[in-house]
Amino acid sequence: MKKTLLAALTLVAALPSAFAYTCRVDMVDMRGRVIDTFYAQEDFRGTCRDGLRDCNREIRTRGVPGADCVVRQGPGPGPGPGPGPGPGPGPGPGPRMDLEVTMMVESTLIELRGYSNSDIYNQCMSQVPFGSVDEIVMVTNNSRVRRLTTGGWWSNRQDVCNVVMQNLDFSGRQGRMIIDAYGSFENRPFNIRANTKAEALSQCVREYQMTGMYQSDELSIAVGNMPMRRITTGGWWSNGGAVCHEVMKVIDSVIF
Repeated sequence: MKKTLLAALTLVAALPSAFAYTCRVDMVDMRGRVIDTFYAQEDFRGTCRDGLRDCNREIRTRGVPGADCVVRQGPGPGPGPGPGPGPGPGPGPGPRMDLEVTMMVESTLIELRGYSNSDIYNQCMSQVPFGSVDEIVMVTNNSRVRRLTTGGWWSNRQDVCNVVMQNLDFSGRQGRMIIDAYGSFENRPFNIRANTKAEALSQCVREYQMTGMYQSDELSIAVGNMPMRRITTGGWWSNGGAVCHEVMKVIDSVIF
């Protein structure tokens, strides 16, 4: 009986972790020295998309001149013995990224990625711009988009971040998926292909910013194989947050 139990435990221990990392991206400086390392799971195309996204975001956040993101062979740390960056067993699995919060604070795109509410709060306090704001458009993971407004002003970072933390929404679908959306802002085409709604909002804002438009009053959008929709406003959408709020509402209507 003991031998049977031991064999079963050995077999379970040998099974790969459902959350094991499968790829690794190094942030390197101009001389090729590793500054930081990011671990992720390969997407359906076999690319380390999440690792590259996190690495490139950190380069922008830190403002490292000449830095680059390099995909390495093998994931590095993993459960038990593994390839690791050095000889011997790796240090074991790190925490999974559980929280993705994308938000537009007025016309500023902010992406918060972490493992806990305190991670999100600390990042928010370091990234929210100074000054008074009265509108936030935000998505948590795969939640429905939220547009937050106030009759007065949120006058500092703490006010804004307190509101963000009060409106974290975990009611959406769990895990990652494929979100395909396409259409046009006025007559400027856009394409969104994301794994979460938070990522979709980020892509939408960047696509809109690339058009160079400061205001618009019409967009067309289709999600997956659904029919194209035309959306207009009686006034003007004055920034990417306002436009992408409309885009995300359509995505929400198709992907619950």
